[in-house]
Amino acid sequence: MECKIYQSRISPVLWSITWFIIIGVFYLTIMPVVEHPKLHDIVILLVLWIPILVFLLIVMLGMRYIIKSKELIIKIGPIIERKIPIQDILSLHRSYNLISSPASSLKRLKVKYKKGEVLISPTNEKEFIGFLKSINPTIKTE
Repeated sequence: MECKIYQSRISPVLWSITWFIIIGVFYLTIMPVVEHPKLHDIVILLVLWIPILVFLLIVMLGMRYIIKSKELIIKIGPIIERKIPIQDILSLHRSYNLISSPASSLKRLKVKYKKGEVLISPTNEKEFIGFLKSINPTIKTE
């Protein structure tokens, strides 16, 4: 079976809001250190902020949806993975729900399956839906 990988669509609005907040908090935490620099304060800031920034980049840029061996695999970076059998998918519908989900965009697909639902935001959405429906033609769409 063919393996297809779809990156998560990245919303400029969501991306901007996230980075605006991060830069604001970063500015507030770094200003006291800039005004009175001490080596241990700089080290603490680096130890604190480098993992935060790496984590955010992995989450925002490393989110992807893999269709492989009749499963939809949702991955966030190298860590988080959810597997959904494509035969268990009942429907795919448009959603703009703001609930936390493995989607880097506010334009999302609600995937309902036998054990629950999840919101995702694949790029090339029409191809993604078509490929899922080629494996499970009973999937309902809008």
